[in-house]
Amino acid sequence: MKFSKVTLLTLVIASSLFINIASYGEHQKQIKIGVTTSSDTGLLRTETILQLAEEDIQQWINDNGYNVKIHFKLRNNNLDVDQAEKNTMIFDKSGYDVIVGHGQSSHCSAVLDYVNENDMLLLSPSSTSPLLSIPDDNLYRLITDDTVQGRVLAYYMAESGVKAVSVVYLDDAYGNGLREVFVSECANFGIDVISIHAVNLVHDFKTLLTEIDPILAGEASEMGYTPDQVALEMIMYSAQTEQAFDALLSDSWQIIDQITWYGCDGTADYTLADNYGEIAAQIKLICPVFAAQYSSPEHMALWERFMAITGLHMNAYDPITYDSLRIIAEAMVLAEDPHDIDCIKQALETVATDYHGVSGLINFNENGDRIGCDYDFWGFYEAEDGYHFWKYGIYNLIEDSIEIFDEPLP
Repeated sequence: MKFSKVTLLTLVIASSLFINIASYGEHQKQIKIGVTTSSDTGLLRTETILQLAEEDIQQWINDNGYNVKIHFKLRNNNLDVDQAEKNTMIFDKSGYDVIVGHGQSSHCSAVLDYVNENDMLLLSPSSTSPLLSIPDDNLYRLITDDTVQGRVLAYYMAESGVKAVSVVYLDDAYGNGLREVFVSECANFGIDVISIHAVNLVHDFKTLLTEIDPILAGEASEMGYTPDQVALEMIMYSAQTEQAFDALLSDSWQIIDQITWYGCDGTADYTLADNYGEIAAQIKLICPVFAAQYSSPEHMALWERFMAITGLHMNAYDPITYDSLRIIAEAMVLAEDPHDIDCIKQALETVATDYHGVSGLINFNENGDRIGCDYDFWGFYEAEDGYHFWKYGIYNLIEDSIEIFDEPLP
């Protein structure tokens, strides 16, 4: 068979293109990132944030001309420590050595030894226990640890005139860490901690409230305190808050339904107004929550995209999850070896220096935790058009000041 010069030239070019394309595929950097959600309740949020982050990460890769393919895989911990351990090992065996997760401190605590020993890395968007503030380990956290939250809780109570408090805490890494800090800070702010009670994920809150109610009533009577001067602090998650509300509605009480309840970032769930609006507004359940930069153009743009898909408002941790995905993806793309944990850690600490994310400015401290943050205080409130979860005050980290509003703000 004879070929014309044009045909031969075409074959040469086609052959060259084939070789180049094959070479391109061979040299394309492959990156795997695992992602976990804590429960079915948060699954839609995590799925949506992951979708939006993937789109933006791919755009960043294209804009910068990187020859990279990132593979994300999402698994659900189902509020179960054992499942978090199982998911971590599944990721490890599948070559997903880097995980954006886990969301809960108890899950991070349970897997941390395994992660360190097997050269994996966790980047948690919401684990806050100070018990996990450990230098030179393989856990990074894109949120401030609870040494800040515990202090601002006591600070806010003191500014509100609280003199005595009973503390109920979830007996896990998160609850124990925050409880230790809060109780210590109460002493610094002149608040008397009159009782402390541990609870489990599923607990008999009717019996517990029956025990606490006379303690608070007796303290108020003995010291001449008004209901505004005694409080109940709840360190747990919204699922336990629902159990406590059910117990509160089931009986009449001396004082526990007349005082202000305080929560934490784990109890800050605006959807509680749907089923518990009246009692929630009665006790307020004021919760300190990481103050994201809601007014920034980047935050507002993500908010609108999230709302368009889910019909939901972003919570405080959705933008942190987004930033976690962006930062770790960028770090692994830029790392000299995206499969070497030490290289990834070095790149991560470089990328996350003065990083302007949708959740605000990001820097790590010596323990791999986000440095400082402001807090908003959210609680339930009855307005003319119904029950809402509105802002009662703010904490400014730089000024170390608390501002309590005359009336809650939307």
